[in-house]
Amino acid sequence: MTSSLPMAQFAPFVSVVSPSFWNTLSHLKLNEYQLNDELIPVRADYSPIRAIVDRTTGTLLGAGCRIRLGSEGLDVLESGASSKSQAQTAITMCGYVKNFNTMQEFKAADKPAYFYQIAEEIWRRLLEDETDDPNEFLLLTYADLKDYKYYYWFAFPALLTKAPGWQMEPYQDALWTPATAMLGHDTYARIGEILAQHGPISACFVDVRTPLKKYALRDGMAFCEKVPEDSRFLVFVDPSQHEQVPGWPLRNILTYVYVRFGLGRIRVVCWKDPIGESVSAPRSMTGTMVLNTMTHAPSETVSWQGRDTYLVPRPHMPTVPDAVGWERNSQGRLVPKMVALGEMLDPYYLADRAVDLNLKLMRWRVVPDLALETIQSAETLLIGAGTLGCYVARSLLGWGIRHITLVDNGHVSYSNPVRQPLFEFTDCLDGGRPKAEAAAEALRRVFPGAKTQGVNLAVPMPGHPIPAAHRAKTVEAIRTLETLVRQHDIIYLLTDSRESRWLPTMLGAAHNKLVINAALGYDSYLVMRHGVQSVDRLGCYFCSDVVAPSDSLTDRTLDQMCTVTRPGLAAIAAATAVELMASLLQHPLAAQAPAMSEQDDMPSLGMVPHQIRGYLARFQTMTLSSRAFHQCTACAPDIVAAYEQDGVDFVCAVCDDPAILEHISHLDELKADVDTKEIDLDWSSDED
Repeated sequence: MTSSLPMAQFAPFVSVVSPSFWNTLSHLKLNEYQLNDELIPVRADYSPIRAIVDRTTGTLLGAGCRIRLGSEGLDVLESGASSKSQAQTAITMCGYVKNFNTMQEFKAADKPAYFYQIAEEIWRRLLEDETDDPNEFLLLTYADLKDYKYYYWFAFPALLTKAPGWQMEPYQDALWTPATAMLGHDTYARIGEILAQHGPISACFVDVRTPLKKYALRDGMAFCEKVPEDSRFLVFVDPSQHEQVPGWPLRNILTYVYVRFGLGRIRVVCWKDPIGESVSAPRSMTGTMVLNTMTHAPSETVSWQGRDTYLVPRPHMPTVPDAVGWERNSQGRLVPKMVALGEMLDPYYLADRAVDLNLKLMRWRVVPDLALETIQSAETLLIGAGTLGCYVARSLLGWGIRHITLVDNGHVSYSNPVRQPLFEFTDCLDGGRPKAEAAAEALRRVFPGAKTQGVNLAVPMPGHPIPAAHRAKTVEAIRTLETLVRQHDIIYLLTDSRESRWLPTMLGAAHNKLVINAALGYDSYLVMRHGVQSVDRLGCYFCSDVVAPSDSLTDRTLDQMCTVTRPGLAAIAAATAVELMASLLQHPLAAQAPAMSEQDDMPSLGMVPHQIRGYLARFQTMTLSSRAFHQCTACAPDIVAAYEQDGVDFVCAVCDDPAILEHISHLDELKADVDTKEIDLDWSSDED
């Protein structure tokens, strides 16, 4: 009686999850899945591995039944083919990942429901599909993306057969016998060739008669009809390294061949040697497994837990049998596992991944269509590394912008660190460090992944004549600034004088760059974007002036030499300037977007005004817009044309005599015309 036979044992799976899998899952969770917690297709793989024997004791090391899950597991192809990065000799097992959005959901989840959902899928495929592998798995996870902790629990559902279950029929007083002893070395070698040629396959039928012939599992009915019982073998690629205990996938394979083809007694070859490699000491084993004593040929139905189960597809599905298969932890307990990668990863890598976390979470609910990459790829040039420059740079880091270049010719003074957040007391010592270099270095300390550069450069200014001895240095500064403007996408004007903004404004217009200007008063500020080339171009910082910029720095008292403002003003203006840039980059027209009002259709980050003026005394903000002035001394077509024709010579001439700007732009003619009209008006008044 089969009830007296020893029960078959199966080695449960031990999961091995690569850190790259968690990395890929985190990336997909942030950027694609977001709040979607549906079941996600995934693939794992297993294969026979080389046995490692302790040379001293001769015992087998690392015995187990391992299944590996790597980053390629989430690259599931619609065709059903295994990933190209996967080893050709590895057996692919399909499954699903259920990633919960909160730890509480993970803890409170109806885990048996998910388990039996997969078990039912296995049962359905077993009954209806033509499959060669009835195994699937489930992975429940919760990813703590802030602390890089991952909680997970694997399940490998195995359908339970009727009592007493699969048993072992001894052969020469042994349950499992070396395959070479039963089959012979030639037949064994031929089976190895078949597995290498037709792999990777989890199992197949083999007719060991000469010539040896392979049958796919789905062809089991033909196999049973054509091959006598004493020549039938089920070859199973076994990941278990235990000699007397086959691996977990064999359970569902045995259920498959029993339910589909009525095979209640089958000889199994557990192939434990690396596929496609010659081994000096084969480890594969053979044993005979019995479910019940069947004296009849396979028919349309078999007995399954006291009821008939169909062997061919039917309109209805029988009750899904019970199943087991939750993975236990290293202490043998049925509880989830946890891996903390934060302690193992390079802190610089963690910083690089975490810096954009807030931004990517914005796309989950608040701004689903946020084109974050457009903002983060922008290369920014900051003219001025003082109070405004420091705050703008920090806000740019907050938006994930890595490329930041700062230009300044000043040194850190003792009054700077309390107002300019990128500087410290030590930067003031020994005459003070160059501001641009110190600020760029501080940004890299905040975020090591930032690609920052500090350029110590004095911007040539109209009304500031160039001594002959300094002309070569000034020419070099002009050319350096020209190169920087060409290389960057967005130019910020953050200097503390009007004339220092002229050359960057003119270069921005000449090279059609997006220029954003921020200027401070005592308790008021102006943030504006300069218009780029378009049919209806917006004005620049100088378009509202009817006088050329000139020297405003000479003969100033102390309160005029320092930027005297309310302490919080610079932070507000700087943040407004960066947010204007971010909103503008999300507009379909980007830098060419017209000035918007509240009545217009808003892009993803809201309106994109031309000018924002703020007043702290009244805690009031207002938006304005103005068109480009065709006689502007900075962006007028005639000014840009003069620069394009004469280059640095034109700039040097303007520095020596700013009246040149009024002449080239014909502003002097406009002023003369206005003066004439005022005189005529006075005369007419006298006559009256």
